[in-house]
Amino acid sequence: MGDKKLIFLDIDGTLIPKSEVWPPESAMRAIRAARDAGHKVFINTGRSTGMLTGIERDKYDGVVASVGGYIEAEGNVIYDRPMTDEEFKKQYNALKEGGVLCTVETGDAVYGDDASLILGRVSAPWFDRNESFWLKRAEWVHRLGMRPIEEYDGAPVYKNLIIYREPKQLLPARRAVEETFNFCLDDTVTGNWLVGELINREFSKGTAIHKLCAYYGIPVEDSIAFGDGMNDLEMMEMAGISVCMENGSEYLKSRSTYVCPDVLDDGLLKGFKSLKIIPEKL
Repeated sequence: MGDKKLIFLDIDGTLIPKSEVWPPESAMRAIRAARDAGHKVFINTGRSTGMLTGIERDKYDGVVASVGGYIEAEGNVIYDRPMTDEEFKKQYNALKEGGVLCTVETGDAVYGDDASLILGRVSAPWFDRNESFWLKRAEWVHRLGMRPIEEYDGAPVYKNLIIYREPKQLLPARRAVEETFNFCLDDTVTGNWLVGELINREFSKGTAIHKLCAYYGIPVEDSIAFGDGMNDLEMMEMAGISVCMENGSEYLKSRSTYVCPDVLDDGLLKGFKSLKIIPEKL
């Protein structure tokens, strides 16, 4: 493939502003130009395949979903690793022991402990629907179709997003499953709530890059990753070139090759130009 690259894009905060549904036109223009130049462009996201609202999959060469638990290249599934039923129950029960709120992501749907609160079906003394954090979570319910956990149908689970107030709430889960699951805790969230993800140690966004480079017979050095959050860390460490968005984690910026402009400031378009993936005059 010569100087052609595999390009990997996180979604929320990288491709799409976190408050919006669709990528900016400038980002799609950059992606079209990159593909026209012979590069391969992949989504590499923490979202499950059922949460790809705003993503027109035919505009990309493939999708890495569920933080690397599912990989598809040009219509071919090359990796698929949901949790076993035993893994899920052990993890979920330990999190509930610590009073942690869970968002359970299957391939086709997402179920949240907090969805019933947001929808007004139940109440809790600590829940304030006007708090900025819960206003953002309400977007997940309405924009991504998050359903109450009571509706979970037993489908295989790829990932668990967690919401909690204090780190000590994670102790039961750490004792039970930390050997199997990586606790990826977000350092960009402020306010009364902390968030994170429990991700199977068998995969990550980084292992997905390795698998896709092997699939195409391309050196990992010819890969470029764009991200903004802590679940992008392994992706950034694996890629030949890593680019953090200006709106991203300060720690991630310190571990990246470059920092490009904010997603709201045509960050991907400008980043693609800076790396000479596409022409400067595009």
